[in-house]
Amino acid sequence: MANVIKLKRGTSTPTTSNIVDGEVAIDKSAKKFFLNDGGTIKEIGGIPDSSVTSAKIADGAIVNADVNASAAIDGSKISPAFTSDITGTGNLTLTSTDTGSSAAPELELYRNSASPADADYLGQLKFTGESDDGSKEVYAKITGKISDASSGTEDGIIEFAHRKAGSNVITARFTSTAFKLINGTELEAEGGATITGTCTATTFSGSGASLTNLPAANLTGTLPAIDGSNLTGISAGATGGGSDEIFYENGQNVTTDYTITNGKNAMSAGPITIDSGVTVTVGAGETLTIV
Repeated sequence: MANVIKLKRGTSTPTTSNIVDGEVAIDKSAKKFFLNDGGTIKEIGGIPDSSVTSAKIADGAIVNADVNASAAIDGSKISPAFTSDITGTGNLTLTSTDTGSSAAPELELYRNSASPADADYLGQLKFTGESDDGSKEVYAKITGKISDASSGTEDGIIEFAHRKAGSNVITARFTSTAFKLINGTELEAEGGATITGTCTATTFSGSGASLTNLPAANLTGTLPAIDGSNLTGISAGATGGGSDEIFYENGQNVTTDYTITNGKNAMSAGPITIDSGVTVTVGAGETLTIV
């Protein structure tokens, strides 16, 4: 074995024309040593490619500063993979220290579909628990939905669903134009309710005692048959003591002009006083009898 090592230097990787077999050179620019090993230039003293393995890295040695901000590490390389469900225990708190007026923190459920279409369901929040037999049940959920996916006229929907009599049922649908209670869901308001638009109802349940100031001109339609037993303030014919129906009562003063209906007769109990300036008209074919 030779006792003398010839060392050369330069500013680039040496070639076989720079050093002969057994000679060593240093690249000052790259700060690396190279050896001519039987006509092949080999780097010495450095770390060969593919030689760094997990076993050679001390646990806890890599810190956040060692990861380039533009590394763009794929979520599938992280366990649990970000491309699958993430489970955990305890509470989740999202905190923002933003002092501006923009919304923060934000939770975005993004469905990046290559073929979005009307009626597609989007993100969903499920509220699950157990029934008394220990089975896991979805008791309520809130789901986003596409109503119109057309560019420029997009519309969205929020649907509410509940566990109802053992099955999941959509109970309310909040569209971009209306809030709809469906599948037998009722509306209860402990306080008052103010409706500025049109209120349309197919049925009404209640005594109606609190319905006031109803405009008669807008009450249309056919009234159902009624027996008059619940009508008050209306002269209902003969009266009397107890169950007697004997007496018909009429006023004694005519204070407003009146014309007997054409083809009808009229009768009153006298005496009758017609006030000054008041006219009672009895046509040629009608009769007024005062008894």
